[in-house]
Parts: sequence; C-alpha cells; structure tokens
Amino acid sequence: MKKPKLTLFLIFLLSFVIFYPSLFNFYTNDDFFHLKISEVSSLGGFLNFFNIFNASQGNASYRPISTQVFFFIGQFISKINPIWMHIILFILFFGIIYLVYILTKQITKNVKISLLSAFLYAVSSTHFSQLNFLSSQEIWLTFFALSSIVLFIKFLEKKKYSFYILSLLTFFLSLLSKESAVVIPFLIILVYSYLKLAKRIDFSINKFFKSSVILFLILFFYLYFHFFKYGLQGGESYIWDFSFRIFNTLFWYLIWSLNFPEMLVDFIGPGLNVNLGPLIYWKNYLLTIIITNIIFGIIFLFSLINFLKKIGKKEIPFILFGVGWFIASLLPVLFLPWHKFVYYLALPLVGITLLISYIAIKSRIKTRFLVILGFLWLIASVVNVSLSSKTSWITQGAITANKVNIYINSKYGQIKDKKTVLFYDTVKDKDLPWSPSEVVKTTLSDNNFFQVFFPQITAYYGETDVKNPDKIYSRQFLGY
Repeated sequence: MKKPKLTLFLIFLLSFVIFYPSLFNFYTNDDFFHLKISEVSSLGGFLNFFNIFNASQGNASYRPISTQVFFFIGQFISKINPIWMHIILFILFFGIIYLVYILTKQITKNVKISLLSAFLYAVSSTHFSQLNFLSSQEIWLTFFALSSIVLFIKFLEKKKYSFYILSLLTFFLSLLSKESAVVIPFLIILVYSYLKLAKRIDFSINKFFKSSVILFLILFFYLYFHFFKYGLQGGESYIWDFSFRIFNTLFWYLIWSLNFPEMLVDFIGPGLNVNLGPLIYWKNYLLTIIITNIIFGIIFLFSLINFLKKIGKKEIPFILFGVGWFIASLLPVLFLPWHKFVYYLALPLVGITLLISYIAIKSRIKTRFLVILGFLWLIASVVNVSLSSKTSWITQGAITANKVNIYINSKYGQIKDKKTVLFYDTVKDKDLPWSPSEVVKTTLSDNNFFQVFFPQITAYYGETDVKNPDKIYSRQFLGY
C-alpha cells in the first residue's frame, strides 16, 4: 500500500469507535483492591511498590507497574472518575496495534500482510475485557512484550547493542507487569528460529545464544523470587490440570480469538451439553455472529486451499511460527481450565491475526474477497462487543458498583462517624441462581470499596448477627 501511515491512522480510529464506551466504565471487583494497595502518601511508599522482597499485593503477585503504579497515577489524577486510567489503556492499546504492524512487517517484509494483521488485531472483540477491566494487566504485559521482541529483532538486524539493551529493559518492565511475561525469551527464540530459517538475518546461532543468556538470567532470578518468595496464586479457580483438558482450554481460546462470545463457555458443558435458555434469549446476537463467522470461514477456507496448492517448504516454518506463538504465549494460563478469560488473548492473538493475514494475502484471492473477509471479521467483532457490554461480568459489575457508589454517597457521604451497613437478601431472592448480597460483595471486593471511598463505613453481606446496622437491600443495585 502506498499510504500505510494513513491506513494505520484509520485502523486506530476504527478501533476507538468500537471500544470508546470503555472510557466511561467504572471500577469493579479487583479494581477496589488495587486502589487500596496503591494508596501512598510519600516517595518511600511509592518506591516500596518495587520492593522485590515484599509482594505487597498480598496474593502471590508481583505486578507493581500494571497495578500499584497504574492505580496510583489514576488516583493522583482523579480517584472518583477512572476515565483517565482508561485513556492510558487506550494509549497503550494504540501502541500495541502499531507494534503488531511493525512486528509483522519485520517477519514478513510485506506491508499488506502487516496492515491486515494490524486491522484484524485492532478490531478484535477480545479487547473488550482488556479495555473495560482496569485490573486485567494484559495491555501492559503485551505492550512491553511486543516492544521487547521488536527491539530484539532490530538488534538481530542492525547488530546495534542499544537495541539489545532496550529489549532487556522492556522485558524487565513486562515482568514487572505480569507473570505471563516469562514466555518472552521463548517467543524470541521462536522469532529467531523463523528468521534464521527464512534467511532474513545473518546473526549466527553462537552469537544469539550468548545474547540470550542475560534474558534467561533475568528470567531465572525472577522465577526464583516468584516461586520461593511470593508463592503461587491461590483461589478456587487457580487449579492446575495437566490432563487432556488442555485441548478443551485451547479450543475455547481459539474460538474466542475468532470473535465468538465469551459467554458461550458458561452454557456449553462437557459432551456438548447446551443450556439453551440464555442462548435463546440472546439469539439475535448469536445468530449474527455464527452466520458471519460461517461465511468468514468459507471464504478463508478457499483462501487456505489456494494457499496450500502453492505452498512450498519455505511456507511451513511460518505456519509453525504462527501456531507456536499462539500456544507458547498461552502456556502460563493453558493449564488452568477453571480460570479461562478472554482478556488473556492480548498477546496470543498476534499469532492468529498474523496467520490469517499471511494466508489470505499469500493465497492471492481477489481484492473484493479480501475486503469481504475483513468486513465479516469486523461485523462479528462489533456484534460481540455489543453483546458483551450487556452480559459481561465486567460491565455489569461496574454498573452495580457505580449504583452503590451513588447510593452510599447520597446517604452517607457527609457522615464522618463510624457506620455499619448490612447488604441483605429477602425470601424472594432465594430463587435466584446467585445471592444478590454475594454478587454485591464480589463486585465491591468486600470492604475494599468502602476503605477506598468511604473509610468511615464497614460493610457486611447477608449476615444477621451484626448489631444495629443500617440495612441496604442488595438486589436494588443489580437491575433484575
């Protein structure tokens, strides 16, 4: 294309149009806990965020950049309204789109493939959760991870150690953002292997081995502290399973990466047992997504057939590279079948969009079919984003938390004396699948919401032995 910069700008603009409602999403769930632990009033307190001997999050996590620093900045600008935090995420998101373009261009040397890959990535519905949930940390991880890999490729190409140092720095920053960054050295090995096989670089294996030693030393040091100092994540959903269930987990991540709704996992059980009730209720959205994806699949299948007819040995490494990227970047969560979330796809999605773009362009299908392919991907994504805004626990939780915030502020905002409140359920609420009080408790992260916004108030949920509390009916905040 003659004007890739203009095309990239239009891609940025289109992605913003799709996801801009996330700017106005309130805090929810873990956000309140992260707000609490990021409250400091001194430079020493701020620097303590980076204390490697103390995982101050208290939950076997050391993520100072994507949690404490991020939420500290958000509170410094405006604790009441998190719009500035969402703006920061959007800036990082645009940076990621650009890095996807650069990375794809470095690997394929093809501007058309790079732009198509950036487009598919930018408008993917998988970013709904990452942009709406401030505590997801995936955008921070992906931004620094791609930066590190792009800079390392620059080092391989230019042999300038300034790129190497910057790559190490961004790798370090990615480790300070989320544990999943441990895959970066392996992704760099994957990238190097492909570029070497494709004869795109003349960087010797011996030099690469020496250059990667520091990467693995940093990784070893990090893993030592993580396993022996911080420990492993706890909780009901953090159950490791190394059985064949991995293929089920991999299937869902693949399906989600193709713009299918996250909600499907809750209503399609083992043996394809389907709970039709919720699916019928949302049938208009689901049918549109399914039909759109079927047409997309048919066109892509023809592209794949054309591609396979022309495929030579030189194309096999690229296919292995794309598949390898998707699986390798999922490894930190692939063995957690009860802890599957779409927002974990921020980094793995690069492999999927790169593969689709490469096959579509290299198959040399007619331009109109290429346009239709992109349009179908866009339609499925937009419809899925619309569905997610109505069904996701993230947006619904934010709505609930905001309602509670408005209610508490109107009733107790001016009170400075200690106060106890009780969120209660009624007999009618027992017929619901979830206790409204438990939903409110989870949404507000127990008392973390009150400690941040209303420290004079202590909240209880569904208990009856609290002395003289102000009772608050839980279900009034849930909208059903």
